[in-house]
Amino acid sequence: MALSDFFGRTGSVRDLGRAEECLRESLAGTDARSPERPAQFAHLASVLTDRYGHEGRDALEEAVALYTEAEHAAPPGSPEHAAHNSGLGTVYLDQWGTSLRLSARRLDDAAEALRAVGLHERAVALTRDGSPDLPLRRGNLAAALRLHTDLAGDRASLERSVEVHEQARRTVGEESPYPAAVLTNHAAALRASAQRTGQRAPLDEAIGMLRLALRVTAPDAPERAGRLVELGQALADSGQSGDAAEAVRAYREGCRLADPDNAPVRLVAGRAWSAWATRREAHEEAAEAFDHAVDAVDLLVRTQLTRPAAEIWLARATEVAAEAAHAHAASGASAGRPAPRTRQGSPPDHRTAHRRHRSAAAARHRPRPGRPLPARSGPAARPRPGHGSSPPTP
Repeated sequence: MALSDFFGRTGSVRDLGRAEECLRESLAGTDARSPERPAQFAHLASVLTDRYGHEGRDALEEAVALYTEAEHAAPPGSPEHAAHNSGLGTVYLDQWGTSLRLSARRLDDAAEALRAVGLHERAVALTRDGSPDLPLRRGNLAAALRLHTDLAGDRASLERSVEVHEQARRTVGEESPYPAAVLTNHAAALRASAQRTGQRAPLDEAIGMLRLALRVTAPDAPERAGRLVELGQALADSGQSGDAAEAVRAYREGCRLADPDNAPVRLVAGRAWSAWATRREAHEEAAEAFDHAVDAVDLLVRTQLTRPAAEIWLARATEVAAEAAHAHAASGASAGRPAPRTRQGSPPDHRTAHRRHRSAAAARHRPRPGRPLPARSGPAARPRPGHGSSPPTP
């Protein structure tokens, strides 16, 4: 069994790291004209995409380039091209679309999201009716359509996304290994629809789907943390006082399960939870949530391999640090504790806390002497404001 397959069973990112090392060694030792090259390119790209989704280790540009190279290495008419357009090829197309979708979300790139839609459409078209993989492929297509809605404001894409999710849910069978992923994707589309239309029914349906998805997700599954966060977000959207306690439990458990391996999910959870807690004036809860976000973004900055990737997360780190400072200051005041004081004896205002934590975050993530990051090759991409959810993975 491949090391990357072990990750699906264990959730340990160490298996992904070892898989990447083995695949790079295999590629280096394979002749450039070997028919094995397309599959090797695609498999390495898949592992890099998984590492971004589960660790935040940003190698998406390389993953997209490797998928492109895999397609170019299998020219039309060759046996490799036939394999690339077979059942095995649909896996690569689907994973290629996923890498583009993650890249589009990171860069706020609507054109990249539309390319992802095209790749997922090809994967769906090449998957036979009755295949246990078809519901997941449709779910990934619908997720790409939903992302295109977010980035381009295309309402038609959102409506089609809900329709495709419904098709996926109707066709998922007991033999499918992906019922929880299909339910989670469908719930995300319904939640987005509820946010745009203001209707309550789609949100209630989404909450029910997420509860069901969690019931069929193993307690030690690596996807469980993300699904708990999705449920927390949906319950928070409901605005019902009876849902608040369940939402807090979902957020708290999602953060616990995501620590330490899944920093992206922990960051999403911490920011979403803290923003909701702040709106409710639950300041101590907001401070707890922001601590998760600060720890996650600190890890994400330190584990990037290039300066542009590190700077994307560093920009997010300064935002999160300032928000955390404000939450802790509000928490101290709400608990009756005196607010921290400056040297002159007066409490610092929010702008002062913001400047202090930006400086502290920048100092913490500054490259160490003797270990410079690679020279930047271009401007850092603008991080997506606010917070969202990482797409569920099968």
